[in-house]
Amino acid sequence: MKNDMQHDAQNDKLQECRNAGMQFSEKLQNCIPAKLQNVVEDDWEDDSEDDPPCLQDQVYENLPSILKEVVSLAPSNRDRDVLLLGTLATISVLFPKCYALYDLKIVYPNLYFFLTAAAGVGKGSLTLCRKLVEPEHKRLIEESRQARKAFRDKLAEQKQNKEGDVFSEPPLKMLIFPANSSSSALVKALYDNDGCGLIFETEGDTLSQTLNKDFGGYSDILRKAFHHEPVSQNRRTNQEYFEIPEPKLSVVLAGTPAQIGRLIPNAEDGLMSRFLFYRLPFDATLRNVFQTTDKEQSMDERFRVLGEKLDRMIGTALSFDRYRFQLRKEHQDSFMIIFEAIKNWCLKVDKGLLGTVRRIGLIGFKIMMILTILRELDEPKAKEAPFDGKDILLECTEPDFWRGIQIMQTLIHHSIFIFKEMQSREKGKEGNAKMRKKNKLYDALPDNFTKSDYVKISDGVGLNPSTTERWLDQYLRAGRLVRVAQGKYEKTTKPP
Repeated sequence: MKNDMQHDAQNDKLQECRNAGMQFSEKLQNCIPAKLQNVVEDDWEDDSEDDPPCLQDQVYENLPSILKEVVSLAPSNRDRDVLLLGTLATISVLFPKCYALYDLKIVYPNLYFFLTAAAGVGKGSLTLCRKLVEPEHKRLIEESRQARKAFRDKLAEQKQNKEGDVFSEPPLKMLIFPANSSSSALVKALYDNDGCGLIFETEGDTLSQTLNKDFGGYSDILRKAFHHEPVSQNRRTNQEYFEIPEPKLSVVLAGTPAQIGRLIPNAEDGLMSRFLFYRLPFDATLRNVFQTTDKEQSMDERFRVLGEKLDRMIGTALSFDRYRFQLRKEHQDSFMIIFEAIKNWCLKVDKGLLGTVRRIGLIGFKIMMILTILRELDEPKAKEAPFDGKDILLECTEPDFWRGIQIMQTLIHHSIFIFKEMQSREKGKEGNAKMRKKNKLYDALPDNFTKSDYVKISDGVGLNPSTTERWLDQYLRAGRLVRVAQGKYEKTTKPP
């Protein structure tokens, strides 16, 4: 009887949460995803073989003002998606004072974003997003330059006066880290910048060279920094030790599908699930490069102006020390219902997607946090009440909660597409490597040999005879060998 009552209570709670995600009020009609019923009912189709979809138009309704201005400059829906997602990831580095609790851990808004497409297919618009954070980057560099100049002047004065005081050289501060930094240089840059920084690289060649040179260190740092876990490094030179207790690193990258493999070695690597992916489909359409507007300003200039505007808004609105983001209780319940359904659907596609599903929940949560912060820049509520010394509470609005859900509902398709693309590439590499080994063994065989000769030759070329034993039948079926007698074989001239 007691178990029945508990079961009924659980069902009631489930239905209550389901209703929170399914019942639409008029004011939310433009915010809630059209496919939300499919999410909750766990009835998605596996369309992972098709090009991943664009973000739905409802995502772009009633955006915070700075995002509205950014996406208004996009010449196409795909460019609009790139600018929105690129902007969210790029400016996520600007809010180190804003945090939230997620799974009982403190998290910050920082995002990892990878835009991928074939060479020459529209990745260039992502470059514009960098302009949005350049005011802060330039300010830090100028402050650092002034501090280091003062240091050199004091050092010269000390030397002239023959004084023996010892003082430290000021750190080299910046917001955007050079893309060709080694892993040790990245740790040092994070240390000098109070754990906060942005890796921004849209040129595939630079990215490839950097990751080929220093893949191991980057992978470890990126995985830890995504969860704000401590990153440390011990340098033998000068006996230097650096520790960043709570890194706040954002990453924005662009490259071809093959270049993803430079950073993420396989589809089930833990680093893949930490990235927000967007896959641009192949498009041979030529854009009118002479199209102009009345203002005839370059896109670089427009984004420079937007960057300065965003910088002023942050300086005006986020003036307190700490801001805490949170979801309302009804949103928390809806969040769990929806992502449970997404998990079930993804595991039907491939069980290797479990890590992606778990972390895409965190990514969606961070997107909601950034949207809420930008909403605060438009309509600061923190200054309405006197400051009482506590962290300022930022609560997610209804539209921005559903907008975050809607974005992640679309982007899970992109993650699955990349996952399967990487799996296919891995199988191709494995097949090619296996074929090379087979050809190596075949070439090492004499024109006539016995089974015992075959075993010795397999071992001699560094292959396990137990593995290569079944290759005999494959050589025979392919016509590369003929059996001339029991345990005796002869090579043919048939090509592999």
